[in-house]
Amino acid sequence: VQVFAVEMVYIPQGSFYVGDGTTSTVQGQLHAAGSVTTPFQITSEAELTLGGGGAGSLGNNNTSGMYTADDFNNTTSKTLPAAFPKGYGAFYVMKYEVSQQQWVDFFNTLTDTQKASRDITGGVLNSTGKASDGTVNRNTLSWTSGLASAGANAYVACNFLSWMDQAAYAAWAGLRPFTELEYEKMSRGTANAVANEYVWGTTNITQVTGISNSGAANEIASNAGNGLCVYGNHGSVQGPLRTGFAAWGSTNRQTAGASFYGVMELSGNLWERPVSVGNATGRDFTGTHGSGLLSTNGFATNSDWPGYVTAEVTAATGSGFRGGLWTGTAVLARVSDRYNAANVDGSRSRFSGARCARTSP
Repeated sequence: VQVFAVEMVYIPQGSFYVGDGTTSTVQGQLHAAGSVTTPFQITSEAELTLGGGGAGSLGNNNTSGMYTADDFNNTTSKTLPAAFPKGYGAFYVMKYEVSQQQWVDFFNTLTDTQKASRDITGGVLNSTGKASDGTVNRNTLSWTSGLASAGANAYVACNFLSWMDQAAYAAWAGLRPFTELEYEKMSRGTANAVANEYVWGTTNITQVTGISNSGAANEIASNAGNGLCVYGNHGSVQGPLRTGFAAWGSTNRQTAGASFYGVMELSGNLWERPVSVGNATGRDFTGTHGSGLLSTNGFATNSDWPGYVTAEVTAATGSGFRGGLWTGTAVLARVSDRYNAANVDGSRSRFSGARCARTSP
């Protein structure tokens, strides 16, 4: 018998806002129909109309500035079913991104066949893996056979994870993916929206410019500031930092870069991988939980999850990106930024990590 602990944060039932009403660097931000500067309040888990411009519908700035446009806009409407988790209902979310040690703990429970599918150390760099058992963008995982090793950066967030990898981890852990509406709930909480805000509730952001205690359990940024965030591709960083790196006894929400509920690294570090509302396959998501088991080949098998094909989650259609990344601009780290919210990408890139959720009973 093996026991693995995953620290979760409880996100209580209640109303909240999506979209922040920004008028600068507009990138698909959500808003109430009729006014792009009015955030939309989610008040239940009931069915929603997306786009079309009608009263009570949820707009998206007519898909302005999105890398991949939603399939709804000011004139074309779609329906977001009642079964799609919208964030009003209570749920749990992982406090931290999956660390390299957490990924190895999961990986080492798999069969050899399953490991071959979930091996992130081989393949083609930034397409199907990191193509190395050495250090690449602070990822130090190694595996050829038998048990994998997390290496020197066991506490660092694990990059090179694809949507299919995240789905497999979620299924194994009895969790599920979260939606992009839940992403805004866990970030903003019940507070009013602030234009261009980051998850710590202000528009202030401080780039991490160096690393102290590299690889250790107490790894931190070598500089401090409000909204300390790994973004901007700083030459002294070149990868994600330890999960929870900016929080310790004397920090507050802003200096720790924490969300309303204390969820860490929702802005910067690695892309978050939520279920998108901008894609028909994403909208079919009903929030089922993993059973603890994977397919023989090492894939999740939940039929409502984005990327499900025939019997396994082997694609990424219906997923997207939120929250920015260590190489990206500060703009991408904003709570309501949706530049990549509908971008379908199944690659194992140096920018992508994993985080999972679970509906509260």
